Amino acid sequence: MKRLLEKYALFLSRIYLSKHKGQILAVVGSIGKTSTTQALISVLGQKFDVIGTKKNYNTPAGLAMTLFDQQIPESTVGWLKVMLVSTLKSLFTKPKCEIIVLELSTDKPGDIEQFSFINADLAVVTAITPEHMENFGDLENVAKEELYVSSFSKKLLVNADLVSQEYLDKYAGNSLIEKYGQGQKYSVHRASEYKLVGRSGESILCASNAVASLLGMSAEETNLALHKLEPLPGRMNILKGKNGSIIIDDTYNSSPEAVRSALDYLYTQDSKQKIAILGNMNEMGDKSQELHELVGSWCDPEKLDLVVTLGPDANEYLATTAEKRGCKVFRANNPREAGEHVLSMLSNGAIVLAKGSQNGVYAEEAVKLLLADPADASKLVRQDTYWPKKKSKYWVNL
Repeated sequence: MKRLLEKYALFLSRIYLSKHKGQILAVVGSIGKTSTTQALISVLGQKFDVIGTKKNYNTPAGLAMTLFDQQIPESTVGWLKVMLVSTLKSLFTKPKCEIIVLELSTDKPGDIEQFSFINADLAVVTAITPEHMENFGDLENVAKEELYVSSFSKKLLVNADLVSQEYLDKYAGNSLIEKYGQGQKYSVHRASEYKLVGRSGESILCASNAVASLLGMSAEETNLALHKLEPLPGRMNILKGKNGSIIIDDTYNSSPEAVRSALDYLYTQDSKQKIAILGNMNEMGDKSQELHELVGSWCDPEKLDLVVTLGPDANEYLATTAEKRGCKVFRANNPREAGEHVLSMLSNGAIVLAKGSQNGVYAEEAVKLLLADPADASKLVRQDTYWPKKKSKYWVNL
């Protein structure tokens, strides 16, 4: 049933996009897709009429939800209504916007190919780093999959910091390529002036600056738009914690490169106490032990007062490696236990980084216990009515 819905959603999207006379932008990559997509929608929206991927609706069904302004329903009847509305809009309306920005996701080889009908004018490639390794096996397959976007895009805009030239030569050799990142034509000076922090934030700023420039926005227009950007929930979002602490909430998802970027940002901060809550990195397959140990090796006892791990592989491999490096480590059985332990150790003015994958981790529930203002729980990821029941399958009494 799900596959049938996806095929029909793609069919409707194909009809609708064939009537679009403006620009189509695609965003792919191992990390940073959603934040980059939403930043592009915001920045370009300062000058152009733009629509783009809602939330993280980056699947075939999600593409249709974006184009036809629908929400993913929770019931069969709801799906029938949504498909009826989408069918009517596909047949009897056409896009009125100037630019469409679409985030394209992949969990396994072949997923990106199903979006090939969008014929993008520009595709942004945010990163080629380990993702869904239980399905891809190795980084070569990740690169081949993500760069398939080059086959249906007129031009690529690539993050030079996180996409190897070797992969571009192999899988996008015939493409027109622009690059953004440190030392590239499209970069951002004085990144600390903006609300997006860390290397991940800087990458988003650089990508947004590059796309705005390529589409004709002036430097002044772009700079004003960049200053308005704010982090999405669970993506390097700075929150006020108890005891005058600061929380770096990066709990949306996790992978090795994303953890390294978050840790590096934490290490640059000035505080007498620094704590890292590091949850499992899911879907790493046969590479899971190796990659969790790699993250553990990045835990610096000279820069961290406490490492709290959460999830089976984080507790077994990441924690053990961090201990061998000399770090003080606490293995938590669930996010509530993680949050309570950090709270018991929290010094005035501490900085706490929270990072983890989704299923079976939910590190945002640890963050919730640390918030100075309980109302700020609304700023965390996975807090709507759908999630409590799903989370309860993994952890008791969240």
